[in-house]
Amino acid sequence: MDFLDVTLNYVKYKINRLTITIPGITDPHVVESQNILNMIIEKDYENFMYPFFEIDVALPNYIYRAMKKNNQNLRAFVDIKYGGFKDPNYITGDKPAFGTYVNDNFYIFMEEMSPELLESTLERREKENDTYNTGGMELGDMEVIKLLLYKEDYLFKAKTVVNAVLSSVTLVDALTYVLNSAGLCKILLSPPNNYKKYNEFVITPISAIEQINRICNDYGIHNNGSLIFLDFNNIYILDKTAKCTAFVNNEYKTTYLAACPKLSQGSLMTRGGYSNSVEKYSLLNMDIGTFVVKTLSGINEQIYGNDFININSKSGDITTVITSASKSIGSLTTPTRVTVSNTGDNTTNALKHKMEEDSKIISAGFSYVNLNAFNPNKEFILSIDDVRFNKYCGKYRITKKVALFVKEGDYFIPHVTAEFKGK
Repeated sequence: MDFLDVTLNYVKYKINRLTITIPGITDPHVVESQNILNMIIEKDYENFMYPFFEIDVALPNYIYRAMKKNNQNLRAFVDIKYGGFKDPNYITGDKPAFGTYVNDNFYIFMEEMSPELLESTLERREKENDTYNTGGMELGDMEVIKLLLYKEDYLFKAKTVVNAVLSSVTLVDALTYVLNSAGLCKILLSPPNNYKKYNEFVITPISAIEQINRICNDYGIHNNGSLIFLDFNNIYILDKTAKCTAFVNNEYKTTYLAACPKLSQGSLMTRGGYSNSVEKYSLLNMDIGTFVVKTLSGINEQIYGNDFININSKSGDITTVITSASKSIGSLTTPTRVTVSNTGDNTTNALKHKMEEDSKIISAGFSYVNLNAFNPNKEFILSIDDVRFNKYCGKYRITKKVALFVKEGDYFIPHVTAEFKGK
């Protein structure tokens, strides 16, 4: 790829609509643009199964009081758009076409339910000032709160308890049964590695999300382990490999992470990103100075060892696994860790893959970028224009992304920190 042929654009976001539905209030409360203050979206694909989505808003006091009274039954509708600008400062006056990033109903988590002891006094003052149930707010009539949002459809359906005994099925058959029983849809599933047919497979009486994890990671539907994540638009069940193995039609399958220290002194490569609609790839320009490389293999080696012996308590099989993970000084030549498998099938390859991935972990910052380019089903390719850093270049998979949105007028500027693992 020739970086000189790439023209970056600057992606900005806007909350097109945000409404809050509260029991006892007839119409949903529309949060005006000027009252939407901050936003953060965090997706930790390794440790959690749901995004962390938080919006800071300023609400009228009477709305906040009503929310506290019904804190377990609050809903929000969120519509977030994004568009690419040629200039971040609007000097060119361009008007981009906007796409949809989020457009869905969310459940609001709210712990606060403290009663307002001065409610009668506050209501009287609000009515006297003509602010109660009107848009005319005065100083002190607003309360800044955080809305913690979870996609309602996935959140509640994933808790459905599924229980059955299936005959003559593969793991994909069992997985499909659980998903259909819970009503979970829009699934992106990597092709399985385990095609074994089970004469009898017990769907134990646990929640659907726990059962999905059991089928995928206890029985080893993918050799490298399975990433399970209930995102805004899809449920991802992916092979933990640095490839795009599941996608929808016309999806961009590859994301280039570009670091151009040779060009950074000029104006050719600054911030932002680029999308190639013909070859279906995205390019994200790294914020120079944010690139970090680390390894956990040395710590892993000292704590429990990168090589291990696995004992299958059901079959009695003993397997010695030697990984290619980086060894630290003082490492022993024989495995120092013993693992025991007492459920499911042999998943030693998934543990081996994890230990080896911990040898090369990178993180970097990006600004003015399309967040869809960070979806976990992409193939990420790090490209640095200085040959001295070739050992870091190559293919990675994403493990975490944190997007902080800084408000700029009616728009929000995304500042993203992302973490990737490779071999």
